Amino acid sequence: MSKRIRAAQRLILSMSAQEKRAFRKSCERKTARYFKIFNLLDRHEEPPLGEVKSIPNWSNHLGSLWRHLIASLKTETADRPEFLLFEQLKESIVLMDKGMLESAERSFQNASALAREISILEVQLLINNYQHMLKQFLTEGNQKALSPIRQEREQLTSELILEQQVVECFVGAAVDKLTADKRAQLVELYKFLDSTKDGQVSLRLLSQINRAIVCLGSDSDVKGKNLPYLEQQLDLLNQHRSFLKTVPKYYLTVLRELVAANVKLGDYETALSYAQTFELVSCCCRFTEVFKFEAGCELNFDQLLESYAGNMQKQLYLQELEAGFLRYESSLRPNKAQLYRFKFALAYFGLANTTSAHEWAEAFAGNVRNSLSFSKQYRATIEVLIIAIHFEMGNFTLIYSMARNVYVRLGKSNRIDPITLTVLLFLKRHKFFALTEEEMLSELQFLSCNIELLASEEPNPNKGMQPDWSLWLNRLIQQKSGKPHHASSPTSSAE
Repeated sequence: MSKRIRAAQRLILSMSAQEKRAFRKSCERKTARYFKIFNLLDRHEEPPLGEVKSIPNWSNHLGSLWRHLIASLKTETADRPEFLLFEQLKESIVLMDKGMLESAERSFQNASALAREISILEVQLLINNYQHMLKQFLTEGNQKALSPIRQEREQLTSELILEQQVVECFVGAAVDKLTADKRAQLVELYKFLDSTKDGQVSLRLLSQINRAIVCLGSDSDVKGKNLPYLEQQLDLLNQHRSFLKTVPKYYLTVLRELVAANVKLGDYETALSYAQTFELVSCCCRFTEVFKFEAGCELNFDQLLESYAGNMQKQLYLQELEAGFLRYESSLRPNKAQLYRFKFALAYFGLANTTSAHEWAEAFAGNVRNSLSFSKQYRATIEVLIIAIHFEMGNFTLIYSMARNVYVRLGKSNRIDPITLTVLLFLKRHKFFALTEEEMLSELQFLSCNIELLASEEPNPNKGMQPDWSLWLNRLIQQKSGKPHHASSPTSSAE
């Protein structure tokens, strides 16, 4: 029963202010008990189980609330193309059931045109099946009259099979020695279908083939070979606004990949232009909003954040991301939410905002139980990051015991990368409150040299998922000495 209450609350919290106003207006009696449950769930971040269960016959009223919420939301989204399609399909089936076969045939034709416009192949096949039954009855099985419908069915079936093969074999598949041949075959297939489409070949199939071409070339895209295909797909989507409105995630994916490709080429101006277009894409449902947020986070942390000049600009940019995370946190998968907490901690740590970095690191550590499958290496990194933040804030009395505890649990395993382990050993080795300023500066300089030496010997495969320890040490050395530090090779510093 508690699951039903939590599900109802999640649905209510996902509603926009406009949808909540519409629901309240649609309620005939504001004194109804289901409306009282709505107000209780809307006011609390955690479901007030006790208050809800204290309402007489609460289980039935909760069911009534769910039905009213769904009915209200269906009314609010009735103008979306896919909703219009299914309403048209229902009307066609009703007319056929009532024996109005000619009217039903016209209605099915309208539904088929709309399904083709928004490229829903499965619904087109369903409509084709009804059209075949109708035509068979109206023409008494005339094979000549049935032939066009059968040809359309064969084409739709072959497109669905081809799309499935393309997605399973190429999209996101491991790159192997046959990649170049596969890519060439797909390019030829795309050109052939694009030149003969005249409104018959599904836009969805063309989009998937284009996507496969991009995926197969993504690892070797050092000179922007994928850009023409990405730009081609963007033009293709812009020409079909109905499809774009129904499935905006295709559009968002292409824009995201265009941003990443241009950042890789160093063209930050074009990348930011596509990023602004990405931000302006409107979403018709929360599912797409969450998809857009996740796609945007990948860009924002991994590419766009680096393109902003100045610490303040980056701080403001991160604050906007924080607001988005808090808005969609309840809809994110636990591991995804953990990944974003981890990245927030690293990003703020790199910008010397120790307060925010510590808050996000603690948030990550506090949610470990909710995402047990999350990489243990990241958990170890966060624990060392928290100790480093305490070091920077001057909380030396806490550091020694914390560092020893982390080292005993994780230091002898392979869960910490060599550079982070070197920082942990440094933090564990000294009682810093007993060191003079000159001794502290000397130790920091020695550690900085060691880290630069390690970085030059062994490139870090997890770059971007580890703190920039060199930047952190340079910051500390500059604070202690009052001037920027340029590391030289370690020679003789106190062990």
